[in-house]
Amino acid sequence: HPRDRFSSAREMLDAIAAPAYTPTPATLASPPPVAASQPPTTLSSPSDRPANSSPGMGDWQKATIIGGIIGIFTLLGLWITRPQPEPIISDSSENDTPNSPASPNPPENETPNSPPAPPTPQVPPQPVNPFNKSAYPKTSCGDRLPTDPYTYPVTFYPVFIYNSELNLQRVKAMFCEDAYPRFLENQNQQLIQVASFSTRERAEFFTELLRERFRSAAVGAPRLIEQMPE
Repeated sequence: HPRDRFSSAREMLDAIAAPAYTPTPATLASPPPVAASQPPTTLSSPSDRPANSSPGMGDWQKATIIGGIIGIFTLLGLWITRPQPEPIISDSSENDTPNSPASPNPPENETPNSPPAPPTPQVPPQPVNPFNKSAYPKTSCGDRLPTDPYTYPVTFYPVFIYNSELNLQRVKAMFCEDAYPRFLENQNQQLIQVASFSTRERAEFFTELLRERFRSAAVGAPRLIEQMPE
């Protein structure tokens, strides 16, 4: 009932701490003299009388208050002992800024400590065949023998093609008019010697020119000339 409630928390605590009210037995009054004709009046004992309503709290109010206080402390204890969330510790190495001197970030298009690119090998230019600039046919295509007798012996490198009447006519008409058939004893065959040169390099250049017309052209074995011909 609204009138049984406490107006403040202080009044509630005072009511809990106050001793329980004990009813004081009432003083028995002497019965007045009565006439004999009236039946005696029976007085009830204090224990038989209904107890006056207590000005304090009832038992159910005390139980409610005590239960509420216990519930508050229980909730407070659960809140204090609740599991705390673990803090998230970030790795400092992952959060380094680009301005950090400890780990500078290289440019995207540059690899740190990358070795220098190897130099591009230079392809040497192909030597120019000196015989390509000559006009043919010539009276003689090969190198002349030295006129100084003290330069002998000398080595010359002949250039041959297969021997046939047609090849001899063609090579004279197209390249060298002094070409002639020559029998090689070490090979036991006859070939056409088109020209002869003082170095193998010049002989190979001339052979390269001849192969455009004669696929059989080749440099023969070197020939040693010990003295100047008379």
